[in-house]
Amino acid sequence: MARQRFSVAQTAEALFAPEEPDLANAEAVILLETPAPGIAAAPTRAIHRYGRVVIAPGSAARDNAPPVVSAGDAGLTLTERMGVHAFWRRRSDAFRIASQSRAGRFVAWGSGGRVAPAPPLGGATAPQPSNGLSAAGAMPSPTSERLQGEVAVGLIIVSGPGHLAILPDEMDEIVARMQEGCSILQAAAPAGDVVFNHEIHPVYLSLPDARATQDHDATEAPWRDAALAQIGQRGGRAGVLAYVTDLRRRLGTRWAYCAFVTKYSLTHFAYAWMDGPHLVLAAEPGHGWSQADLDVLFAHETCHIFGAPDEYKSSGCNCGTTHGVYGHANLNCQNCVPNGGELCIMHTNVKRLCDHTKRHVGFSAPPGGWPSA
Repeated sequence: MARQRFSVAQTAEALFAPEEPDLANAEAVILLETPAPGIAAAPTRAIHRYGRVVIAPGSAARDNAPPVVSAGDAGLTLTERMGVHAFWRRRSDAFRIASQSRAGRFVAWGSGGRVAPAPPLGGATAPQPSNGLSAAGAMPSPTSERLQGEVAVGLIIVSGPGHLAILPDEMDEIVARMQEGCSILQAAAPAGDVVFNHEIHPVYLSLPDARATQDHDATEAPWRDAALAQIGQRGGRAGVLAYVTDLRRRLGTRWAYCAFVTKYSLTHFAYAWMDGPHLVLAAEPGHGWSQADLDVLFAHETCHIFGAPDEYKSSGCNCGTTHGVYGHANLNCQNCVPNGGELCIMHTNVKRLCDHTKRHVGFSAPPGGWPSA
């Protein structure tokens, strides 16, 4: 991926910008006696929920329950145990250093000369996947209309044979990066009312790799459908939607989507289907990005799931299109905003959402309403 950089002035601004927030150190992990779906049912305001495990703002969590010391507690489910592992991994010096020293930090997304943009799929009227090329003005799925309240997230980690295997340490890193990505979004929500309710499925396939085509659906279908079968779902994008719908019902949330992470060949290393709704990430992104970028990539693609457009120049964005439940214009698009606009996760590898993206994803308005455009 040929990476696009800002002007000298903007690059200097990025280099001297404050360090990105250490989100995990503002959080604490607690263990409930029973799962507590619904914001009102939890003993404190949650950020993440993994069954009985709740990750909440640190001070509030300490006031309400003792912390979970380790992931070795008897009786934790797989999802609960992986959620706790992810939390402590995010608090480690190694995780923090990798995040702050990632090569792509403050670099604009873009497809440049090394990875060509994928062609539209499914016909003119079908929602297009994003590699970030989301369909201009496309509305998100009814299961992911707005990023408010409780949101179910199904994480399906698809491991294959040989070089396609995702090793245990890599799996822990993936879960930690997905947790961090959700924390990025929750921290950006003006009303602080977003709660991510997680379910995790490690899937192990014996399926050999296949050559990527220019068709996202055809390329992902073999391993995706095999993974869906392992978790008891039918194949196809209809099977993904059935899983997401069932996930929403079982976890008692208003919204839901899912993410696949794999080493199988992909048409592009990161993209999202708004009609699924699901996103796909390469476990080893390449093209100038690394595993340390997975949290920002995950948050970026989640923004697409909830209706946000790309804002980087080579996406072909323009300020005349409107997006999301508020029908807000793409007013931070680099093609039409002086000096390239403000730093935002939709055009740059940063843990920050601009006010325009906050409206695109459908966050609840801040006290006093949204600022004038």
